[in-house]
Amino acid sequence: MLDRQTGGGMALMDGVHMIDRMLWLFGPDVHSVAGMVGNPVHPEIPANDTSLTQIRWSSGMTVAVSRIAYRTGVIKYGADTFCPGGQIKFRIAYGRHGTTGVWIGKNEEYAEVDVPQFNSLEQQFKEFVEAVNAGAEPPITATHGRQVIEVMEAMDRSSETGREVLM
Repeated sequence: MLDRQTGGGMALMDGVHMIDRMLWLFGPDVHSVAGMVGNPVHPEIPANDTSLTQIRWSSGMTVAVSRIAYRTGVIKYGADTFCPGGQIKFRIAYGRHGTTGVWIGKNEEYAEVDVPQFNSLEQQFKEFVEAVNAGAEPPITATHGRQVIEVMEAMDRSSETGREVLM
């Protein structure tokens, strides 16, 4: 997990899931990506500990995604997505540290979204097998997966050049 060459680091290990989620929620029409990937917190490890990304869609909507590693603290998984019209907060809590859920923030208040509880990995696998057996397109297409990688690569290019990358 601590070596970028084997898929480790906050961008590859965790940020990729945030980008996947944003594309799933807001669609594929990404206009540009600006990002910073590096080791400002733990420069001694061979993987990035920080990933800050701004994704802008052709509609003008902009989302900020940040993933930052820490040595000690409370294990909480989630993301705060900031959009021009409000916020979306995702949380997966473990043990006694918080609540699992999704909330929409508008007008200085969060409203919880009713999300059915189920094993998402099991459901994805089931739907994939059903699509293969039916000779149909799988629910998550190769095109979607390729775009997640393209956004990740644009984030790296932006980090290297210090410039926004047009998609």
